[in-house]
Amino acid sequence: LDATKISANVSGDTVSEGADSALGDAAESPSQSLAVNALIATNLMLSSASASVLNSDLVVGGDLTVAAANTATIVADNSATMTSDGAAVGLTLAFNTIGWQAQNLLFNAVDALIGTDIGTEQAALVSATVVNTGLAVGGDVVVSAGGLAADAAEPGVAHGAHLSATIHNEVTAAAENAAVSLLLASNRVSSRSRAWVSPLADRDAAAVPLVSTRASLSVDGAFSVTAVDSAQIGADVSMAATSAGGAAVGGVVVRNDVRSAVSSGLDRVALNAGGDVSVIALESAQINAGLSGKSQTAVEEAEPPPDASTTAGTTTGAAAPEKTMPPLALNGLIAN
Repeated sequence: LDATKISANVSGDTVSEGADSALGDAAESPSQSLAVNALIATNLMLSSASASVLNSDLVVGGDLTVAAANTATIVADNSATMTSDGAAVGLTLAFNTIGWQAQNLLFNAVDALIGTDIGTEQAALVSATVVNTGLAVGGDVVVSAGGLAADAAEPGVAHGAHLSATIHNEVTAAAENAAVSLLLASNRVSSRSRAWVSPLADRDAAAVPLVSTRASLSVDGAFSVTAVDSAQIGADVSMAATSAGGAAVGGVVVRNDVRSAVSSGLDRVALNAGGDVSVIALESAQINAGLSGKSQTAVEEAEPPPDASTTAGTTTGAAAPEKTMPPLALNGLIAN
């Protein structure tokens, strides 16, 4: 039974404030500031669990259970916040994978950006097998991959690799300064579940038509072969770019990818069972993803001139506020 888990919390908070100069008359002009923040997070897990009986003859007075379960889990919280009196630029890269081998930052970014498969897939595997083995069992026989015997036949029970990710990038700029917020993320899960009873090692070997070997199985009770998998991704990705009067530009690209396969087989056996015989494969891959992005900017109207008031009891009328061109607000969201 494998229950590997990664819990990761990565955050960055940058605040930049313009300070008045202390050098003589230069103190009259506030300095400009720039805040730049970059957050890069990679969480990767490779796991497997297997239970097998090979090349044996078993005589059991009671029940026989061959079971393997794997609940590989990543819980990631990656967030970056930036505030500046001047311009502000923020970048977040987050890559969370279960079932892919490690690769460099560039290849991770390319895979997330355009949906390629540069990385090498190594699925989280759960395997329960009885191979080339004779059985004489007085009770029940359960061969179960991906779920324990008590709940393997319940499709509502989740078994398999689970990835939960919360990713946030927020940038705020003051006055007429630009705010740029960029986020690139990928969440990927690959898992396999296999339950197999045969004199041959796997389905590839069983495809050979000349093999006529039979495994002798005598079971007084029920006989079940069950494979269950429920690979899941839960992702909440958000971005915000806010400027008090300048340009606000935001961009988000997110890839969520689940790959799941379930195989259950009973092949080339001479089976005598006193109870029910079942061969079950249950697969329930899920992606629950939320994506949001906001780019916001605002322009304050100019104050009227000081003399636009009343003089000697006569109202002169206030000057019309100065109108300016609205600044740029641009936002792009891509999810695949």
